[in-house]
Amino acid sequence: MVGYIKNLLPRLQQYSKRLDKTENFVGRSWLLLDEDNNAHTYEFLRDGRLVMSVARKGADQKTVIGSWELLPSERLLVMRPEPVVLELGFLGDGLLIFLESGASKTPFSLYDPKIIPDGDIEWYLNRFLEAPAAAKKLPEQINTISNSSDRLYRNADGSLFTGTVLDKHLEYSYLIIEDGLLTSSFKKVDYATNKGIITIHQHYSVPNISEKAYVQDGSIPNDGIYLLENNSDYKEFEIIDGVLKEVKWDYTSQITVGLIILGLFIIILLIGSFNNSN
Repeated sequence: MVGYIKNLLPRLQQYSKRLDKTENFVGRSWLLLDEDNNAHTYEFLRDGRLVMSVARKGADQKTVIGSWELLPSERLLVMRPEPVVLELGFLGDGLLIFLESGASKTPFSLYDPKIIPDGDIEWYLNRFLEAPAAAKKLPEQINTISNSSDRLYRNADGSLFTGTVLDKHLEYSYLIIEDGLLTSSFKKVDYATNKGIITIHQHYSVPNISEKAYVQDGSIPNDGIYLLENNSDYKEFEIIDGVLKEVKWDYTSQITVGLIILGLFIIILLIGSFNNSN
């Protein structure tokens, strides 16, 4: 992990927040897992105290009170209780990477468990770096939108963007952005029905109740039941006011497979009984 983060730091630093805005890291609990999977918690308090605690397997949690001070060089002087000077490698919403001062510049990572609950820092960094790349792939007609260093989508004049944009980079095709924040994403999935093609704006891999439905010209379909054609998973959709109200699954294929498996099981039992009787 250390080598992985070292390689990423040059790319990450252009998006990093700064330590001089202490609200970016003060008053939050930051977690570090050591090589033995012991959990070290760091909390920087506004009065300059640093609360450090470690929970080791099979032992009581140990807490130590130290201190921290932001130097004019924007390095962090930490007393724990021995003094150590830390350089900022990267500061994001859920991740804080420090470099130990000295020739080695070894990075170590603290993460916010509220934002990265499973502690998967590699996954977080990969997703973090995907957003700027996705912004560069936005269609020409909305190329005024960019993902800036504060992780907000802005127009060319700096104002916060609100709207839906096409994105060909991430798994989903469309991003829904409100006041500069990515709130959700969806993809358009076409289904052949007895009344023509119905397009569902799916937020997940399967259609769900309350998702929006459209016909090919972009208008809302008529209320009613739509029977699915050439689809082994779904039997019918009920659409009211342009919204999915019910999704009925087609269990025929699953039942068929189940019956085949049951038949094979019975045959095996019969063969076994026949062999035993002989």
